[in-house]
Amino acid sequence: MTFTGNDTGVAGRRFIPANFRFSERQTEEALFTEWFEAHGYTTTPIHEPHYWEGEGDVLPAGAAVFAGYRFRTEYRVLGHLDELLDTEAVRLELADERYDHLDTCFCPLGGGRALYYPPVFTPESRASSSSTSPT
Repeated sequence: MTFTGNDTGVAGRRFIPANFRFSERQTEEALFTEWFEAHGYTTTPIHEPHYWEGEGDVLPAGAAVFAGYRFRTEYRVLGHLDELLDTEAVRLELADERYDHLDTCFCPLGGGRALYYPPVFTPESRASSSSTSPT
């Protein structure tokens, strides 16, 4: 369990467990669910069988939420995630498989600024992220 942020999504006292794409990590899902439930969290899973990899692909920034998808998290998960978080995430499609999670190439800094590596994102994603303030 090296990258624990990929296992979880936490909103208040609600835990949203990952649905890992790769079998090497799937055994972690039950362990994290057990821990969070034992510590008083309510578990709300993403609709299966869709894949999503937690906070590695979902980054809150003030009132905005940025969600990366393609290599680890599926686009079709994001609508359900919007419902669970009660917001519409800014969808950012990753275009370079070497950067398979949003948190490897995008960091909201606050004050309407973000640090990111443009070649990793599709042109459409670069346009949508520049029109959304990550405050």
